[in-house]
Amino acid sequence: MKLRALFLALITLACLGQIYAGSTKSVITSLDSQWFHTSFLAETSEFIAKESNADFWRFIDEVVSDVKSAQWTNRTHEKEYEISVHQAVKVISAARGDLLKLALSLRLYSPKVLVFQQMTESFDKSIKSCKAFVDINGIAQTCVFDEIESKLKSATKKSSFDEYSIDHVYPLPIGAIEDDLPVVTLYGELGTAEFAKFHQILKSLAKKGTIKYLLRHYSKDVSNIKVGLSGYGVELAIKNTEYKAVDDSNNQKQEDSEDSEENNDIHGFNFNTLRKNSPHLKEAFKQFKVHLTELEELTPLKQWEVSDISFQAAQKVVDSAPEEALNTLIDISQNFPIRARSLVQTRVKQEFRDVIESNQQTFKQEHQIVEGENGLYVNGISFDVDSLDIFQLFDTVNQEEKVSSAFFEMGFRREYLYLLFNVGLSEEKGTNYAIDFREAYPEVSCCLLFIHY
Repeated sequence: MKLRALFLALITLACLGQIYAGSTKSVITSLDSQWFHTSFLAETSEFIAKESNADFWRFIDEVVSDVKSAQWTNRTHEKEYEISVHQAVKVISAARGDLLKLALSLRLYSPKVLVFQQMTESFDKSIKSCKAFVDINGIAQTCVFDEIESKLKSATKKSSFDEYSIDHVYPLPIGAIEDDLPVVTLYGELGTAEFAKFHQILKSLAKKGTIKYLLRHYSKDVSNIKVGLSGYGVELAIKNTEYKAVDDSNNQKQEDSEDSEENNDIHGFNFNTLRKNSPHLKEAFKQFKVHLTELEELTPLKQWEVSDISFQAAQKVVDSAPEEALNTLIDISQNFPIRARSLVQTRVKQEFRDVIESNQQTFKQEHQIVEGENGLYVNGISFDVDSLDIFQLFDTVNQEEKVSSAFFEMGFRREYLYLLFNVGLSEEKGTNYAIDFREAYPEVSCCLLFIHY
């Protein structure tokens, strides 16, 4: 828990803002961390490790056997992402795969991979020049495969070697005494040939109960591209009240710039073409262009025009094609002031208005959400939208997916939704049934033990 808090604090405090403003009125912002790109394969392995240590090592074996060294060496970031997802779905379910894609887009596990990288700072530069190397008992290091056995014999005593909760330990055979075994830690990058060779050797020794095998991520060649961060908002407030003198002698330069392709296609009118076809109307076209441009400005609307604008915005989204509905909602939400004038022209259907008003009454009575307020629920779990962040939402969706998958494995399909929606969340007694769900031992992974009415 402390490590997770440290990771989130590291992200929050280390992010840098870069703002790009072009000739258009749009402002695009991006947030970059102070550390550089980490391997998507490593981040994927950390996502899987949080679910199961056994699945983590299955994923490592899949990568070692399927990912070719040449393919990984010549990769782009896009190809790296595709390889990571492709390998992951061999180990996890399709639903978990969708959550993995979200985790990778948020770079949720990049700080954790960076922590492993920073653990190598105490080693000599000579050993860090290798693509993969092993550390034995915190005493000896080598990046030569054939030296492992000799190093094991010489490094019999353990130094002040620190093992952390985030370390990945290969399962020991039954009967092996962990404290009596030398600790061999592999530092390397998933996907490389050197990592694969070391892994096969150490895996074989661990299965025999000869060593305790730990894995830590390490990349010799670090990308010079910083990690882009998601889930953070940027507020940009610009106000300029200065009066500036305008030099009319620059009119000719402005007219020349009008011939550029940029910003000359407005509301379906291509002003370059119009000016070329009718040069004698050049001044009229200029005024018409200004008029159309002003339509996109924050033009004040009458009170009667905005009385139904929330209904009209919702109707606009509903009327969109299914594949465009989400994009329409995003566009209206993020550009509402400049979309308002077009929205007031939308006709609201009476049946749609009735549905909205009915929902308003329901939410007001049952959830104390009045008109103009927002509510967010995941499987009946309410979120405070004012303090919500994407990481909190991810954790909740992740946990709820585990619950739904468990019900699915028990044979429930959509029926479990009825159970979730009808569970009383109040502390008052009087519930007439209880559901006891726990892991069963040893054969069955999960089961419904009883329902009591």
